[in-house]
Amino acid sequence: MRAADHQAWGNANRELGAAIQSLNGVVASAMKAEAQKHWIIGAAITALVVGFAFGSWHWPEQGAADLLLRGEWDAGMRLLQLADPARLRALDDAARLVKDNAEVLEDCRSRAAKSQDSVKCRIEVGAPIAK
Repeated sequence: MRAADHQAWGNANRELGAAIQSLNGVVASAMKAEAQKHWIIGAAITALVVGFAFGSWHWPEQGAADLLLRGEWDAGMRLLQLADPARLRALDDAARLVKDNAEVLEDCRSRAAKSQDSVKCRIEVGAPIAK
């Protein structure tokens, strides 16, 4: 009878050990899942912060354009006209020079590329436009 009790006690002890090991595995798995959840949340927050930082690069320009009820290019030109009219005139003059001498400039670029050196070019400059 004592041997049977001892064997039953040993079996119960082994089953209890197996149950404890099983519970330890479940707890460890739950702890790993919780840690993974924290990593995922951290990665998502980081992605949002980086996205806002890089996305906000154009927000001021878009806000100015919306405020002026214009496209971004037109709003920029209007702001430049108000902020520095002389610089806007210089840009207009430079754009007109390039446009009026497009063929000559292309020829000069070709000659410079062939000679691998600077070349002199003759351009025509029109009379200034009164503004």
